[in-house]
Amino acid sequence: MYNGQLMEFLRGRLLVPTGPTLNKEIIALPSSKTELMAVLLHDIWFQAKYVDPSLKAGDMMYSTEYSISTREPPASNVFHYNEEGCLMFYYRGRSYTESALSNTEGMQFEGQRQMHFDPPVLIAQDYLWVAGMSNKAVMLESTAYYMLGYTIDKVSREAFIAALVR
Repeated sequence: MYNGQLMEFLRGRLLVPTGPTLNKEIIALPSSKTELMAVLLHDIWFQAKYVDPSLKAGDMMYSTEYSISTREPPASNVFHYNEEGCLMFYYRGRSYTESALSNTEGMQFEGQRQMHFDPPVLIAQDYLWVAGMSNKAVMLESTAYYMLGYTIDKVSREAFIAALVR
């Protein structure tokens, strides 16, 4: 389906509040139902960053999970790879020991993930969902940055409808 046109990029960020609270937002896409223009998603780049000043020696595991999906996530969790509509799942977990922590001012963690789709994913709807959730009540906000690499292509009515109903 890729017709040699230049890839376009859509960038955004998601703030995940403290505690086990799900935050989700819509990512608007340039699809058009009237003109049968669909997004061909080639790549997702995702980076999560957080600082937790409450960490101290002896603290145990906590995690932050993120997803980008074609469906709205449920109220209590992000989508995982085995769930319908999940395009990207990102998990950031850490466990701490005495030797890993050298100060009480907290630690900053960063992680990055890239998903490449070959062939690209045909998306006919005009939005995606990005969601994030932390499981530690005392953690400060985390920030996730994402970038979608896509092209736009006119598709047949059948292909457009098939992409909408899957």
